[in-house]
Amino acid sequence: MSDVVQLACSVPQGSVPPALSCISLTAEPTDIAEDLGVNMHMYADDTQLYVHCSPKGTTAAVSQSQLELCLTRVDK
Repeated sequence: MSDVVQLACSVPQGSVPPALSCISLTAEPTDIAEDLGVNMHMYADDTQLYVHCSPKGTTAAVSQSQLELCLTRVDK
């Protein structure tokens, strides 16, 4: 058994406010990635940004710096 710990503030797991907060925090980065043609996968506390290219097109995909621009805009 874990020890009982008193918390000054908390949100019950599964309540509506965290879900709404999550949506508001992920909506803008998702829109930015979509506008720049960057694919995004999100799961729990992990976000992956990537661009699709053929094996011969990797140099062009990296040099276009879509990912870097996306990260810069999301950071702002």
